[in-house]
Amino acid sequence: VPTTVIAHHQHPLSNWFKHPLAIFEQKFLSAEQEWLWKKAAEMGHADVAEKILDVQTAGEAHRVIFEKGLEADLEWRKWDEAQYDLMKAVVRSKLEQCPPFRKRLKEVDSILACATTSKYWGTALNRVETRRTLPDYWPGQNMFGKFLTEIRQDIINKAIQ
Repeated sequence: VPTTVIAHHQHPLSNWFKHPLAIFEQKFLSAEQEWLWKKAAEMGHADVAEKILDVQTAGEAHRVIFEKGLEADLEWRKWDEAQYDLMKAVVRSKLEQCPPFRKRLKEVDSILACATTSKYWGTALNRVETRRTLPDYWPGQNMFGKFLTEIRQDIINKAIQ
């Protein structure tokens, strides 16, 4: 089964891909920056949310989280699983505002896999292992890849109508 692996900030389908976005009455440089800002704000970490607004890359936003020690917090990690609809809103916003994302999503005709260590959003495997492993054997749920596939199908269905 052909698989498109999303694994780095240069891939337009990655939330780490740098492209200006406006959502929730804020401006962001990537969907990942927006996601981490929203997460910090909703979980009561206003200081972290403010620092995230000032970064230039998704990697720097993650560094802010790491420096605060939040990546080890169980509640911090569990929050993602309750926010599937919010992530869809973020990605749909990116679909409207980021032409490279929209173009690439329309072109892909394979399984979409997010190669991250996240057992919820990704395959929980690196890029190479994601390619080598059949989807049924990925330790992660790959929810990000699954809803990108849903959004792609929505685009196709609208184009047919």
